[in-house]
Amino acid sequence: MISSGEEITPEMLVENIVGEGVQFTNVQYQGGELSKGIFTNGYSTNLGIDGGIILCTGYASILQGPNFNTGATGVNGTPGDATLTGMAGQPTFDAAVLEFDVIPGSDTLYLKYVFGSEEYPEYVLNSYNDVFGFFVTGPNPDGGEYANKNIAIVPGSDPEVYVSITTINNVIPSYPEFYVDNTGGLTIEYDGFTTVLTAWLKIVPYEQYHIKMAIADASDEILDSGVCLEENSLFTPFYAECYSFEFDTTYNSNLLYSVAGELINDSIFIEVPNNTDLTNLVASFLLSPGATAYVDNILQQSEITTNDYTFPVTYHVMAPNGCGKDWVVIVDFETGQKENQIADISIYPNPAKETVYIKNAEGYILSIVNNSGSVLLQKQISSFQYSIDVSQFIAGVYYLKFENEEIEFVRKVVVEK
Repeated sequence: MISSGEEITPEMLVENIVGEGVQFTNVQYQGGELSKGIFTNGYSTNLGIDGGIILCTGYASILQGPNFNTGATGVNGTPGDATLTGMAGQPTFDAAVLEFDVIPGSDTLYLKYVFGSEEYPEYVLNSYNDVFGFFVTGPNPDGGEYANKNIAIVPGSDPEVYVSITTINNVIPSYPEFYVDNTGGLTIEYDGFTTVLTAWLKIVPYEQYHIKMAIADASDEILDSGVCLEENSLFTPFYAECYSFEFDTTYNSNLLYSVAGELINDSIFIEVPNNTDLTNLVASFLLSPGATAYVDNILQQSEITTNDYTFPVTYHVMAPNGCGKDWVVIVDFETGQKENQIADISIYPNPAKETVYIKNAEGYILSIVNNSGSVLLQKQISSFQYSIDVSQFIAGVYYLKFENEEIEFVRKVVVEK
């Protein structure tokens, strides 16, 4: 079902496609009133998107099939777009342009879309190169500024290729793996369209960006093209991550030297000098943008909050949208046992309470060593998967030493109670 016309405001369009982690302002639209719309029930078609908005060069209602017409056309008599003209290398007409500003909550911006056209397949080799662009202006995390950076590009293209009837089709062919031939289709009118594509860009969290989405006819005003943008798909994912964790002598006068933690899966292992008082340590940590951390419901402040690390401490990290992730901090005294990642061996769960499973260690001699250096178990592993009962071990850090005739390495495992 498609709704279009004056009752569909530009703000409604943006509200439909904006998802998690994105705030928007300053919405503007240029184009025909019938060239914008909102669609639903897309999964009953072969479009690949259930709902969202459509911007097109003619009438949004033309999207709805079946494919009875090889040249469906809506002419608005509206101007083209200079940016799209430069991309297509041809004059453009009947542009539909949606612009707005966003402030993202994370470091990557995403959008899913499908581009389709009545120009398919007859005019692929001609100058009627109807084109779509998704342009971003704002800070580049690698330095400088993005200036109308087009992120609607063919996946895997290098150098980057913009999306149009000439660049994605099965006639030349050009990237046919992203093309859907809809000749005789029962649910969508466009003669051809792309698979669901994803536009994305690395960005700077909490900085303002200007977004411009534009589609236009090239060379003439006839034969519609349109882009369907998936609802809630313009988003930046929130993370509840811990990027770094350390004890710095600046904030811990009882430390002989600063020590950094090692992040493995959802655990943070950190070794301190022998005889360090673990009961009153201050951690310095870096979390994902906007995230906060709690220990026993107490807000943690990097370089300020103290904790007792005699036993493992769980940091509950919360993303701005409420999603959370637990990071278990295990502090241990230096023992001389060093860990590396030479072999592709899986050890899980870690931390563990009852059983530890080891995969892909067949042929190694396994030794389990405690903090004092005592060997608790030694066995030749003779199967692809091996299990260890750790239910009788006291809580703490243990070292799994693997060795054969060629190499020797150590992995850590944490036992919880």
